[in-house]
Amino acid sequence: MATVMFYIAEIFDYTAEQPVINKDDIRNANRLTVIPLDVHSLFD
Repeated sequence: MATVMFYIAEIFDYTAEQPVINKDDIRNANRLTVIPLDVHSLFD
């Protein structure tokens, strides 16, 4: 059985007057791209 671990980053189009981001801001933001940062496999 292999386990695959991966990490992603998501870039949003979001502008705010204060440096605070909450769940609703993320849900309503435009997503520009999703970037895989790292992928590795663990084999048992």
